[in-house]
Amino acid sequence: MKNKNLFFGFFIGALSTFIGTFIFTIFFSELNFFESVQLLFKQNKLGGLLSIGSLINIPIFLFLVNKRLFKKAYGLMFFLLILVLIIATLKIN
Repeated sequence: MKNKNLFFGFFIGALSTFIGTFIFTIFFSELNFFESVQLLFKQNKLGGLLSIGSLINIPIFLFLVNKRLFKKAYGLMFFLLILVLIIATLKIN
């Protein structure tokens, strides 16, 4: 059961980051989502887009902690740590 809650938190983090990134791109870009991501990757700014898209995880994390769903909150934090490594890799290259 513990691994299920960790995976669920990880999934929540990945899904909410994708949704946040998608919404931000749709509202602030004239291109479609995939073209915007490709353009930002070429300009080495994809990490910034992922960072902005992951801001939606803050209220989700606070909600999980308030409801004492700590294993799901740990899964969310695990996803965010992996996302930090991905963003750092994008920034280095």
